[in-house]
Amino acid sequence: MDRTKVLVFSVALNGYQWRYRPLFDSHRAYARRHGYHYELVTEPSSSYLGIEVAWLKIFLLRSALEAGYEWVMFLDADTEVSIDSPCVESVFCPNKSIYVGLGYSGEINSGVIIAKNERSSHQFFTNLIQSVGETMPEHDVVDWGENANVIHFAKNSDCVQILNKKWNNNHIFNLRDYIRHYSAGPMQSRYQPFWIHNLIYRVQHYVLAVSKRCFGRVDTNNQRDYSSALDELHKEALKRYQSFEVML
Repeated sequence: MDRTKVLVFSVALNGYQWRYRPLFDSHRAYARRHGYHYELVTEPSSSYLGIEVAWLKIFLLRSALEAGYEWVMFLDADTEVSIDSPCVESVFCPNKSIYVGLGYSGEINSGVIIAKNERSSHQFFTNLIQSVGETMPEHDVVDWGENANVIHFAKNSDCVQILNKKWNNNHIFNLRDYIRHYSAGPMQSRYQPFWIHNLIYRVQHYVLAVSKRCFGRVDTNNQRDYSSALDELHKEALKRYQSFEVML
C-alpha cells in the first residue's frame, strides 16, 4: 500500500503542547520510520472548552478519513511510542475498521485510536459526533470528554476490534509495549515533564481558568452550546492544518 496515505496525528492544546512536548519526538520518529504523514495539532493554542477539547480528535479522525487516508492513527499527547512499534496496518482484522485498547479501568481508553477507511468507520465517528452532549449510561462513564461515548458506541458496534495491551499501555510497568500512555492512573507518575515546560503548562492553565470565569464559559450541559463550540474548534483546526483536507 501507499504509506503516504497513512496519517498519524495528535492534539495538544491548553498547555498540553508544553507539558508533553518531549513525547512528540517519539510520534514523529514512528511516522518517519514507517513513511507516514504526521501532524501535531497545537492551534488554536487554548479553548474555553477546557478538557472537553478531547472531543476534537473525533472530529479530526472523521475529517482525515473523508480526506482519503487509508489508515488514520490518533495518539494522545501523553503517549510515547517505542522505537520498535510495528506498522499501523499490522492490526488489521477482517471486517474491523476501528481499533482501540483497554485501560486500567478494564474499559476502552480512547487515548489511542486506529481507524481503517471503511464505511463503518465513517459511521462510527458520525454517531459519536451526533451524541455530543448526550448523557451516557453510568456504567460507561470513565474519565471525561468523549471517552464514555466511545465506550458506549463501541459495545454496540461490530466494526470495533480491541487491541493488544501493547498498543495502549497505561498501567503495566514491565510490559514491553509499543505505546506507553501516561494518562491519569498508575502510569501517570512515570512521566516527569521538564520544569520549564511544566511551568508554562501551569501558567497557561491558570490564565485559561481566569479567562473562562471572566469572559467565556461553554455550557457543556447545553447540547446546542456544546456542539456549536466543538464545531467552531474543529473548523478553526481545519483552517490551520492542511493534512485534513481532501487528498487528490
